[in-house]
Amino acid sequence: MSDLKLFRVGDARIKELERRTDGIERSLQTLIESNLETLLGVRLVASEFAPSGLATDPIDTLGIDENQAPVVVKYRRTRNENVVTQGLYYLDWLNDHKEPFGALAGTALKPQPAADLYWPARRLICIAGDFNRFDRHAAAQMRRNIDLVEYCQFDIGFLMLSLTATYADPAVGISSGTDADSATARLEAAPKAVFDLFQGLRHFVKALGDDVQCQALKDRFAFRRMKTFAWVIVQPEEKQIQLQFPMEVAALAPSTDPLADDPELAPTTMGGQALILREPGDLEGAKAFLQRSYQRH
Repeated sequence: MSDLKLFRVGDARIKELERRTDGIERSLQTLIESNLETLLGVRLVASEFAPSGLATDPIDTLGIDENQAPVVVKYRRTRNENVVTQGLYYLDWLNDHKEPFGALAGTALKPQPAADLYWPARRLICIAGDFNRFDRHAAAQMRRNIDLVEYCQFDIGFLMLSLTATYADPAVGISSGTDADSATARLEAAPKAVFDLFQGLRHFVKALGDDVQCQALKDRFAFRRMKTFAWVIVQPEEKQIQLQFPMEVAALAPSTDPLADDPELAPTTMGGQALILREPGDLEGAKAFLQRSYQRH
């Protein structure tokens, strides 16, 4: 967002608003943590977490995202601070202390047993005024789930966050394990028509933007950018795909959606927040809903 400019429009003149992207102060961290789920889709577990044995500064923010994955949020305090490598140290420390984190999450987010956490999808979110090419290069080389989020504040009380880059652990995008009920196993057991339907869905969603990540979770696939905007459950026995959204399907329907005039062309709605896809025509009907969910998250 280095070239972003915001102007106040008056009767005949405009005035550029002052923006701030210096090191993140404690007040901004508190503001983000108070609205963590709205901003990043993450529920807060702990702030300034400093357990015994952590041989560095406290972990800025700990949370759990919509996919039950542990999340470390690291803020850049000074321009020269290396938030990527320090954040990865925190993430590795967390992975080595799963049981204490599970207990901490269980206390902060009842009910939240440790068994529900999906550790393979754990990720790091770095927040800074800007990221240089060395930050991006380091994050790209790590082959880990890392989001680089830029922020800026304006003198009229506006805060802007932008997902400037996202990197994924390739293993999480390909496989969710060998369990017979895992997302990967369900996809492999699906009839060819359902498998092809999933591939068409995945191709469409990935084409929505370079910031889209596909993750293979325990029993479903997740599509996310800053926040998850769709989940896919392959149901091989029913010969269908269940496409879930984080909000009501009705709220995602464009007012000019031609499907509203011809309901027979629309995919079947299930449970208010899900669509059922059985054939290519259902996927065509679902694309408008996917696009709007992508735009809102």
